[in-house]
Amino acid sequence: MKIPNFQTEGLIRAIIVLGMVTKFQGLLVDALDFGYNEENGPDTWPSIAPNNIPTAQVAVVDFPPLSYDGFWGARKKATITNNGHSAEVSIKSDLPIILNGGPLTEGYTFQQLHFHWGSESTLGSEHTINGRHYSMEVHLVHYKSSYGSLQNASNFQDGLAVVAFFLQTYSDLQKNTGFEYLAKAVQSITEVGSSASMNHLSITRRLHEKSWSGGYYTYNGSLTTPSCNEVVTWIVYPQYIPISEKQVDVFRQLKTKEGDQMVQNFRPVQPLNDREIYYATSDLNIDTLYHFREGYSRVI
Repeated sequence: MKIPNFQTEGLIRAIIVLGMVTKFQGLLVDALDFGYNEENGPDTWPSIAPNNIPTAQVAVVDFPPLSYDGFWGARKKATITNNGHSAEVSIKSDLPIILNGGPLTEGYTFQQLHFHWGSESTLGSEHTINGRHYSMEVHLVHYKSSYGSLQNASNFQDGLAVVAFFLQTYSDLQKNTGFEYLAKAVQSITEVGSSASMNHLSITRRLHEKSWSGGYYTYNGSLTTPSCNEVVTWIVYPQYIPISEKQVDVFRQLKTKEGDQMVQNFRPVQPLNDREIYYATSDLNIDTLYHFREGYSRVI
């Protein structure tokens, strides 16, 4: 089977809203007043991502392994910020963190990670697997290194790569110890614009092989927040990480710029139209990825 070239194949063009000229701040757009309510919420945005992933209808491909060059091999300093739409984490690193392989033809530089969640734990993820939502979804955002910056890369069809994975609450789990350090930091950024430093964030705990075995789903799509640029190669892992209800609840205590409780900060799934979703059988070949794992993960 011919492996599709995600960097050169054309995308299905969504309807572009005229006048939506924006400036990027991280992944989110601070020059455009958007939210998750009826007046400025997802129903008013262009449509292309996120999507439901119907596992029985995907095309199976065999990409080279994904890998991170110079990944977070030790505890790093990081900053977590309430940006009014999510809790966003930036990592301080002397060397760039580069994602390679898989559907990507060049290296992509890590920029930030952020979270999506709901008012209850049966909802919260942006993507769904066979119609199923998860409690939270984490996005690791990267830009194509040769484009120099996230802002510049957002102008190109192959500009961004976002790695997504799910977190799911379990009633019998008191806490995910790997996630607890970050959850405690979230408690100190309740107000919009507030930040907290994390001096010992180890997003580098070695993965158990089973955590990322079995491959991932990938497709060409868009940002899930305005201006919804169609510039993203999505890489979505079906594995999910167990966390406690209390750990999700600390995110729900964050406030929006209107002073409301920050919940439902996820976009509903969009029509897939003629786009295809691919299932890549190659594993994520990295020594270290994340601090959130309790020692195991689960796959649907």
